[in-house]
Amino acid sequence: MSEPAKTLFAPCPACGAKVYFKARPEVGETYTCSSCDASLEVIENEPLVLEWIFEEDEYEYDDEYDEDLMYDDDEEDYDNEYDYEDED
Repeated sequence: MSEPAKTLFAPCPACGAKVYFKARPEVGETYTCSSCDASLEVIENEPLVLEWIFEEDEYEYDDEYDEDLMYDDDEEDYDNEYDYEDED
């Protein structure tokens, strides 16, 4: 009697459904979950681990906005407002 073929699968990180593979995938290969249509990438081969694929422009970081929050040219220098020397 022949032994049943082992089925390769990994859980989808988005919905938890099993994503099945015909052969062991290589790290970096991409797949789509048939249950939730999430775009997934193989990040580990042994054990088989999938992770979401994030598009770079999907979550752009606005450096200019961050700099505006850090400094305002009209504000005073706060380091000089308080005398940090001990008062004895």
